[in-house]
Amino acid sequence: MSAGEAALDAPVRLVPFTGDREADELMNDLDGHPHAFVFGCLVDRQVPAERAWMVPTLVRRRLGTFEFADLAELSEGQWMAVMREPFPAHRLPETMATVLYRGTQRIAGIFDLALWDIGRTVCRPRNPRCPECRLKDLCMEVLRGDHRSTPRCAPSGTSSPGRRRLPGRLCPADHRHDVLGHLLWGA
Repeated sequence: MSAGEAALDAPVRLVPFTGDREADELMNDLDGHPHAFVFGCLVDRQVPAERAWMVPTLVRRRLGTFEFADLAELSEGQWMAVMREPFPAHRLPETMATVLYRGTQRIAGIFDLALWDIGRTVCRPRNPRCPECRLKDLCMEVLRGDHRSTPRCAPSGTSSPGRRRLPGRLCPADHRHDVLGHLLWGA
């Protein structure tokens, strides 16, 4: 308990995501650019984490801005160009361009601490409370009619490519039973 209290009382320090000072400062700017962290999470697939966490900084350098309102105005084609040129910002530039485009479109106007609270209290990895969620009309799982009171999983012993082991179950690796996952990972 005392270790936790000491950590909370300690001065805020820069979390080193990439080793690049500019990128780390952007990733740590939760007050001014919380979407940088979200974007880093979204593109943290099939590349080293440090490279994924660099993507928001590369986007800012290429566009000259990282204000969310500016990013939300980009078309999917513009996202493709940003992710491809002058060199690919990610191993999967087209896929990640689509992910970032969809993400900005879906969270425009609703991204705030209330969203994080819903993810923490209602839209949980285990025992999500979908009927209680204020955002169920935006939820990809609910819209597909595929939500459950527990995450979609196959019984242990079932094997399939792209699945990962959870205690006693195997779950699709792309399943994200959390509020950001539901809102951002469209069909």
